[in-house]
Amino acid sequence: MSRYEDVYALSGWTGCGSQHEHDWHFATTESNAWPWRSFASHFTYKPGPGCSSLRRFNQRELVQNLVERGGWLLIGDSLTEGHFFSISCMLHPHVRATPDYVVGTDYDRGWPQNLYLLPNSSFARSLRFPPGFSFEHTPLVTYRRVDVIMAPEELLPLYARVAPDKTKSANPEIRELYGNIEEVVFNAHSAEVLALFTSPPPLNYGALILSSGAHWTDTVFGALESPSEIISFFGATVAHWVTRVAEALAPVSRPSWATSVSWSGFTSSGKPRQVVVRAANWGSEDCLSDKVRWGGPTPHIPPLTKPFWNWGWIPLLNEAAQRAVSEAQHPQIHYLPIERPAMLRPDAHVLPDCLHIATGTGAMETWTEYIAHFLWAEHL
Repeated sequence: MSRYEDVYALSGWTGCGSQHEHDWHFATTESNAWPWRSFASHFTYKPGPGCSSLRRFNQRELVQNLVERGGWLLIGDSLTEGHFFSISCMLHPHVRATPDYVVGTDYDRGWPQNLYLLPNSSFARSLRFPPGFSFEHTPLVTYRRVDVIMAPEELLPLYARVAPDKTKSANPEIRELYGNIEEVVFNAHSAEVLALFTSPPPLNYGALILSSGAHWTDTVFGALESPSEIISFFGATVAHWVTRVAEALAPVSRPSWATSVSWSGFTSSGKPRQVVVRAANWGSEDCLSDKVRWGGPTPHIPPLTKPFWNWGWIPLLNEAAQRAVSEAQHPQIHYLPIERPAMLRPDAHVLPDCLHIATGTGAMETWTEYIAHFLWAEHL
């Protein structure tokens, strides 16, 4: 790399639809780190023998399926925002991103971010657009920042149920749960998220993809004093969220534009909407050391030897999420354990951060490949 724009070609792209914190996502903020950044793009995740049928990235196919089978609604924290940014690069130059971030201007991380198909895309001429599709108003991908799955007013009743000995009443105050909160947490009510997901045309989401883990800490939930309490609370939250989702997917009376299917659980093309809970990732120790950065991918997920934030119990959060989804036994709600591609890349973090993954290093891009294959080869 001799200039930061070189990272596009290194990643196999021509640019990115989104320009939001571009250098941070690509880990190109420090020019003296560019040699390492170039090295970090030289790896491709190879699936195991059980995934020999995995369809690798094909840009036209990804655009076609997002249009014809329904877009993706990504719900999660800042790691999911990184995933959204990565997808915007994988789809360039065929999409535009909103909002149009301008360096030096104010923005709110709670704003929805969207990717829309460009009318002049070379792919547009051969696509079969579903009823109500609009270049202006039908997102292919939307990201909404939701750090702890549901809004505080939804969490409080669960808190009173999971930790009755810690609550003063059956209707505890928000501050009773959160304590002296020391970090900003972005949230949205599940009713708002699900109303967006199941909206009729011009919106046409085929999949809702949720991931949460990094903000389930004793800093955020100050009233919960141990990892086991937080894990129990997290499991109850996922179970309640899954119930809410199942209710939203239930049949309702058909609007006039629908034919033989109800709109809430189906896309405008009649495909059943799918919900994926993606396993959360945790950070890597010493990721900024030369030994780790230049060591490349590891054959096994490196163990944690020190207590960093809640990283040590995120695998237990994933188990709780998987259990909640499995117990629901809903045919349209799935758990996808695809944390491994990123966990094998302690060398591929942004600067100076050992949690977030750098775009274009193959880790988050493999998430997209797995999700696309799972949805379109088996469910959508």
